[in-house]
Amino acid sequence: LEEEAKPWLEANGKPEIQKSKPKLYEVGSSRISVVYKSTTQEEPPSLPQIFAAVSAGSFHIVVGFSLAFSATLIPQLEAPDNDVNIESIEMPWLASVLVLFVPVGAMMAGFIMEYLGRLNTIKIASIPCLLGFLQEYQQVWEQVQPLYTSQKVAKPELRGALIATSPTLASLEIHSRGAYLHWRTAAWTSIIYVVLPLLLISIWIPESPVWLVARGRVDEAEKSLKWLCGQRVSLRGGERGENTIPEQQLAALVKSQDMKALVVTGFWGRMSGFARPTGFKPLLVLFGLFFFQQFSGIYATLFYSVELFKDVGSDLDPSMATILVGLMRLIMSFFNTALLRRFGRRPLCMLSGCGMALCMIVSGFGTMHIYGGGEGLGWLPVVCVLLYVCSSMIGLLSIPWTMTAELFPTEIRGLAHGITISLAHILMFLSIQSYRGLRDMLGGPHAIQWFYAAMALGGVIFVAVFLPETHGKKLIEIEQYFRTNITYIGQKKPPVERTENGAPPTG
Repeated sequence: LEEEAKPWLEANGKPEIQKSKPKLYEVGSSRISVVYKSTTQEEPPSLPQIFAAVSAGSFHIVVGFSLAFSATLIPQLEAPDNDVNIESIEMPWLASVLVLFVPVGAMMAGFIMEYLGRLNTIKIASIPCLLGFLQEYQQVWEQVQPLYTSQKVAKPELRGALIATSPTLASLEIHSRGAYLHWRTAAWTSIIYVVLPLLLISIWIPESPVWLVARGRVDEAEKSLKWLCGQRVSLRGGERGENTIPEQQLAALVKSQDMKALVVTGFWGRMSGFARPTGFKPLLVLFGLFFFQQFSGIYATLFYSVELFKDVGSDLDPSMATILVGLMRLIMSFFNTALLRRFGRRPLCMLSGCGMALCMIVSGFGTMHIYGGGEGLGWLPVVCVLLYVCSSMIGLLSIPWTMTAELFPTEIRGLAHGITISLAHILMFLSIQSYRGLRDMLGGPHAIQWFYAAMALGGVIFVAVFLPETHGKKLIEIEQYFRTNITYIGQKKPPVERTENGAPPTG
């Protein structure tokens, strides 16, 4: 972009930025330099960005309900007074069938959001959900919100926390219903959680400015940036202090290679991006991360929470224990949002995996003690499972989902996000479907808890070796990492940029 803007800069002179030293904040693209401008030392207000992210992510309340629904549905269907005849062999399919259809919605979202925009994709997905058709459509929301947030949030240190509003809002639903409502009533009442967020994004929230600029809708992009920032905005490389985006800067932006890729490149052009290191490396890293996430039992224990507490031999009412699981997820999700702003992804994931492994190891011994006829430790597995849930919320549950919107370059991000989420849900389907089979094959509830502990420790090792740190990093820095590195350990440092006389830049 700097090369494209050089002729204009030579004709008009370089902008004087040393006097006020305005702070520039990145918006969603690695090389498309759309920035918020602050003419003082104060940072742009975060409130509009937070409101936009929460509004778009509020659809995840319904997603959270869907994820927790099987934990309520299966015990009620297995009750003697149930009016629906379901064979026991069909129960794992009830728990996992929703996840099986998610890749369909994820892949559709990857294409639709590129052509119709992030918010329009959410609106379209709301229609079949309200009608009760095509259950996989509601998973489109799960794919769109992180992309929408990543292309709107200016400050890199705020990006991860806002993307993480998705699991936070999903946790609101998980603990609130199910134990005391009939499964049909719980399903009907979920409609309200579609209508309210739809009204929010339809009335107040603007479309992603990066997507609007890519489609040539400059006036709308300018309004979107102003709304998000609360101040005047500009494109990098042009004068500051203007209320509108200069035409010269916009011309340079449209000429840039990234913008051509967004506007011109078709399906196969985007697919070719996966042949480059910046495409296939993050895909492999995320696949490995999701593999250890899923087979460490995070979602299997959620879908089978009632059955799990029965398996561990606890005296606590399983329905009450399930509510406690949801409550722990809710509380920890807010802590997680704060942690993502202050700490890196790598230490949080490693701390999370170690905590999960320790809890499952101790819980397994407690369960074995109970099944062996021991007394006095009925509380131990319950406490360990709840602490396991808390540990998962610190990192391994939420961070992999947020990183899908951080690791890929702009030109393939929408498609890559859809592919990654599809693979993640295929792994989720396998982990949920295999819960009962693994439990019986390995030798009982204590054995599967130890299996989950081993997978959590495997995730810690994988993160230490392969996962790059993205906290506080610009998207172009993340892209540069994948160009030159395979493992995080022993990574190559990017070359230091120098001025024409060979000295490092001073500003």
